[in-house]
Amino acid sequence: MRPSSDGRGKARDGAWPLGVRHRGRRAPSLNLGLAPRRLAAMKTALRLAALLLLAAPATSFAQLEIRLGFPAPPPLVVVSPGIQVVPNHAEEVFFTGGFYWLRRDGHWFRAREHNAAWVQVQPAIVPAALVRIPPGQYRHYRAEMREERREERHERREERRERREERHERRHGHD
Repeated sequence: MRPSSDGRGKARDGAWPLGVRHRGRRAPSLNLGLAPRRLAAMKTALRLAALLLLAAPATSFAQLEIRLGFPAPPPLVVVSPGIQVVPNHAEEVFFTGGFYWLRRDGHWFRAREHNAAWVQVQPAIVPAALVRIPPGQYRHYRAEMREERREERHERREERRERREERHERRHGHD
């Protein structure tokens, strides 16, 4: 795109340099000093690149055929405020915000109904409370075991408190 050797004429590729007048008309500024064919090819390439960029996220977050075998709505157990989990299941299936959520291989999926198709979602859409749950924590979750452990801890605390009171009474002579 250099001007001819005399510095006044067309560039070697046939385009007029910006700001150069030819026969009393100023060269159009939109051509960026490019030949019309090159400019058209560049515009086509830019449009194609923009189209591909816009289409890429749609193809990477497509609907997948995931079946979890819930013929009826599964039982749900509250594990924290607003978050429920399907107990005794091989995968962590949560329910919150009106959606079932599934984490599989580092990706998140959601479905509106227990028997609906699961759709992969972008991480920004996943509720923050679900993202904070360590992977695998609620796989094969057994609510009964958790409740039993909670009761056992409570009983142990009570026993320790009673032993402390007994020691205190023995030391200080209270009957």
